[in-house]
Formats: sequence, C-alpha cells, structure tokens
Amino acid sequence: APAMKLVEVVRTVLTADEVHATVRAVCAKIRKHPVDCGDRAGFIVNALLFPYLNNAIKMVEQHYASLDDIDAAMKLGGGYPMGPFELLDVVGLDVSLAIEKV
Repeated sequence: APAMKLVEVVRTVLTADEVHATVRAVCAKIRKHPVDCGDRAGFIVNALLFPYLNNAIKMVEQHYASLDDIDAAMKLGGGYPMGPFELLDVVGLDVSLAIEKV
C-alpha cells in the first residue's frame, strides 16, 4: 500500500541472519522502514490499532460522541493523521473485520 511506509519483519528463532538481512535490504530498496517483531497475531500495528478502533466504535454505540467528533478529536487533539473512522473507511470495513477475527 502506498500509504504504508512500514514493514513489520517477523523474526523467529528459525530465521537465519542472512534472510533477516536480505529482508531489511529489500525494505530499504523499496523505501520502506522495517521494524522487527515476534510472531504473534496482529504483529505490532494491528495489535495496538484494533483495540483503539474498537473503543471508537463503542463510543458511538454508547452515544458518547459522533463519528465526526471522534475523528476530529483524534486528529486535532491526538495528533493522528486521520481519525479512527476515516481509517476504517480507507482500510475497508470488510478488511478490518477480517483482521479483527485473527
């Protein structure tokens, strides 16, 4: 995805050093920033992102705030480039649901 500058590189005890180095070199060639992480559901980004998105949805369900107000609060007050509902629109609800089920 053009918007994603990050590649989460999953390294296990079975990953050879030269394979790891090759993956990081490929990332550099395609102008992506690699971060190392362990093998777990959601890696880093989705493991942290989806509780945030789910909490935003719960706030709307509980009539705590509107979608627009939550998006504005996270952009203007939280410094995020887009709010949770804008992000869900970009990613797609079908894709987000599939990721959530992992």
